[in-house]
Amino acid sequence: MLPNVVRRCLLPVLACAAIVAVSTVAPSPAEASRLCRPAVEGSATGLGVLGRGERRAGLKARTDWQQKVTALYGARFASFSTARGVTTRCQGGTIAPARCTVRARPCRG
Repeated sequence: MLPNVVRRCLLPVLACAAIVAVSTVAPSPAEASRLCRPAVEGSATGLGVLGRGERRAGLKARTDWQQKVTALYGARFASFSTARGVTTRCQGGTIAPARCTVRARPCRG
């Protein structure tokens, strides 16, 4: 058992340390309002030559992602400006239609 003098000095120090630890782990109000959800994937195809099909497919894939996110989590999450980990993959040929896939974690704006 610790002497009373040590206990009286040690308890306030431990209490302060606990407060500091909790405040650094808890998210700030700005971070809490920017809540993110699991990644969602959108995909689409597009026709066109000289890269136009790929551009069309990319835009359609983003629209598909936004529609899926809106259906799952609401319109506040469906913005690419607040999304995290956005990746876009496109594959296209000169004859076959281009196919694009967009994957991102929707975050509340």
